[in-house]
Amino acid sequence: MIFYFDTSALVKKYVFEIDSDTVLQLWEKSEGIGISKVAYAECLAAFSRKKRETNFPSKLFQKIVKDFKTDWQSFILIEISHALEKLIDPLCLKYPLRGFDLIHLASAKLLQHSQDQEIGFVCADHRLREAAVSEKFKVFP
Repeated sequence: MIFYFDTSALVKKYVFEIDSDTVLQLWEKSEGIGISKVAYAECLAAFSRKKRETNFPSKLFQKIVKDFKTDWQSFILIEISHALEKLIDPLCLKYPLRGFDLIHLASAKLLQHSQDQEIGFVCADHRLREAAVSEKFKVFP
């Protein structure tokens, strides 16, 4: 199965949090990982915030960023495009999501349209999870 990871789930691969073990298990059994291009800035911002707030050692922070950038090269990247915008419009009216969450849901739908298989949706945000379930995604964790 190909999994689409939103940023809340993606961060759990690099920084141990609740559900990190589940995220790692899904990662290991995936046939591919889909990501919106907005996740690049979101993840780097999250890593930097965690460093500031929890006093990560600099070497650990550098390793996390390096690992993330290495993995980035293997992701199925979903571009911000006109096709994505067309999916965002109806989702915006249907669900009470923040802007980046709308981008993630629309990106997963765009990925699903491009594949001949079911896409698993991996996220940690409650509202986004509910919207993904409503859109008929198999949602993890």
